Amino acid sequence: MWKALLFVLALMPVLLYAQEDPSVACSKAVTEDPAYSSIAGHLPLYTMLNISFEMLADDKKPNQTQRKAIAAWASAHKACLQAGESYRASHYAPQLTAIVTEADNQFMVVAADLYNERYTFGEANKQIQKTSDDFRRKLAIFVEQANVQRAAEQQQVRADELRVQEAQAAQRRQDAANQQALAIANQQARDLQAAQEAQLDLARRQAAAQIIMNNMNANRPAPLVPYLIPQRPITTTNCMRNGEQVSCTSQ
Repeated sequence: MWKALLFVLALMPVLLYAQEDPSVACSKAVTEDPAYSSIAGHLPLYTMLNISFEMLADDKKPNQTQRKAIAAWASAHKACLQAGESYRASHYAPQLTAIVTEADNQFMVVAADLYNERYTFGEANKQIQKTSDDFRRKLAIFVEQANVQRAAEQQQVRADELRVQEAQAAQRRQDAANQQALAIANQQARDLQAAQEAQLDLARRQAAAQIIMNNMNANRPAPLVPYLIPQRPITTTNCMRNGEQVSCTSQ
């Protein structure tokens, strides 16, 4: 749309939109047609911006030949507009199309009044100049509003991009934290597994050592115990006389 606005500022009565607009080539060809040479120096057929002082001061009304040329040009002009309607509808904002259409309609009204000899060429050009000034004023308002909207859209885009970047950065930080936590957990698992394996290895070693000790003890001969000759116990006998009787006690 912004490219088109630059071309809109150089409008002919049809108010050119862009080089791709079919109306542009059509209108340029119409303007260069020798059939309209009788009015080419009296009216701004190609662009409303090219109104000379001589055109504004022209106090003559169109003659019969010029009236026919004006009518033929208006018909060709309408056909050129129709050739680009679908292009403009699909490429430009409705507000811009409405401004252009309004200005062109006003130009056609002036052309009709000139054809009917209500205006001199100079008076018609003054009306066309007013139409051009009004168009440019409305266009400036439209461009300003469009610039404000575009700035807001760009700001929104930047805000969205910033949010995306922040979200991506947060995700990267979270991923890094997750990876670090996973690495720590994996290291702890490896350390625990290593400790368990070391403990099992120690238990196996201790069990193997115990088996060896048991085998050694099983194969060792029993110790010799010295034989002691049994001895009779020593007893002591005490005897006592009681009258004619004697009693003895052995210990």
